[in-house]
Amino acid sequence: MSNELERLEAWGEVEKELVSKRFQGVMVSLSGGPDSTALFHLIWCLAKQKKNFQVAVLHLNYGLRGAASSGDQAYCRELAERHGVAFHGRVVSKEERELRHGESTQAWARRLRREEFQRYSAAGWLIALGHHQGDLAENVLLRLARGASPGHLLGMRAWRSPLWRPLLGFTKVELLQYLTTHALSYREDASNQTLHYSRNVIRHRVLTELEAMFPGAARRIIACADEARSLAEAHHQASSTCGGSLVLEDLARKDPALARQDLATLLDNPTQDPRPLSRRFLASVLAKGPTAGCRVSSVPGGGRLSYRDGRLRVHMDGDLPKAARSTQHGRSIVSTPPAVLLDRGSYAFFRQDGGCLRFSHPADAVLGEGPTRLRLRLAGSTQSLNFYGLKRSFKLKELLRQWAVPLALRPAYQLLEVQGQLIGLWSGSDLYQPNAAAQQTECSQAGLNLRYLKDGV
Repeated sequence: MSNELERLEAWGEVEKELVSKRFQGVMVSLSGGPDSTALFHLIWCLAKQKKNFQVAVLHLNYGLRGAASSGDQAYCRELAERHGVAFHGRVVSKEERELRHGESTQAWARRLRREEFQRYSAAGWLIALGHHQGDLAENVLLRLARGASPGHLLGMRAWRSPLWRPLLGFTKVELLQYLTTHALSYREDASNQTLHYSRNVIRHRVLTELEAMFPGAARRIIACADEARSLAEAHHQASSTCGGSLVLEDLARKDPALARQDLATLLDNPTQDPRPLSRRFLASVLAKGPTAGCRVSSVPGGGRLSYRDGRLRVHMDGDLPKAARSTQHGRSIVSTPPAVLLDRGSYAFFRQDGGCLRFSHPADAVLGEGPTRLRLRLAGSTQSLNFYGLKRSFKLKELLRQWAVPLALRPAYQLLEVQGQLIGLWSGSDLYQPNAAAQQTECSQAGLNLRYLKDGV
């Protein structure tokens, strides 16, 4: 037992956070499968030994496998109760399962998990995940095949607050042996065997064949990706990244591979999981060059890039105007009330490359003398959208695909209506409109005078 506890990855960093009381304890994401069951038992043993943090269990029942899903939840609840720890479960409703916005099943489930992780981490819990060495090797191969930049091949880290992955040094065989040694049962998910999912194909075919030909292949794949990340981080220390921006002329003189790495470093956010950055995306951003003027581009994973005064800058949520970062903004925009009312005397404007949409009272005769109703709502992926000022209609799914919005980010896009007129698509921080050719017309600035905003009913 002590040998396994000593091998838990990043325990030193995690212990510092727990001792400092930044987190009250460890919430184990428990599916009921062998990996998460071994993780739960190891952390439960660690808590008994250290006696300085709480342990709890979080289980999401997606309802995708009928009685088997209910059985997983019952098993996780019983395991938590048997070990005397709190059980937190969430059952995903039928309505939530139907609102996928073009996401794959795995992308949809991953989004729901992350939302739950954010909710519990905000309440003071550190989240422990059961990814092991095999998952890490699969991740590298998938990212390599999809064209990820060298510094982002690994993706997962053992510790990236508030997520802790203690088992990255363990193989699947070792975890199964651990369960046998401690007489721990677990649940089998049949969907993990199907070849309908790309990760399962990598797991059951590609890695299996590589390990048969070259025993230890998974470990060496991880080591290579880890070295690539170390080289990228070393390059960052000597790069021209400064103050959240890059000088475009300097980038133009560099080797394209080094310029892409500078840009990937600029976009890296140490408080979040690595972005899904591809070499193709990085190259397309750099190709715009110093002549791009004040153009603004979306960034996978959130935020935007601007080209201004010979510099390339990245803007995250924290760069939004003060009013847009207020608590009221969070309630009225992000959590999507049925409507938002702007009383007389208030204003809201969305300034674009090709003009300015301005809503104000009482000067704007189009909107009338009464309160203006701004409504944010979800749209079906195949629903016809008729934007104000444009004659042709569009399908949401086709628009987001043409705009190269990643599947994982599409659920954040909602329709923004003013007095019943569809104005554009709101991503949570920016407004977008199509032009007649369906190309993206993007805001360079968005602002709201929130002193006069009221939640609608």
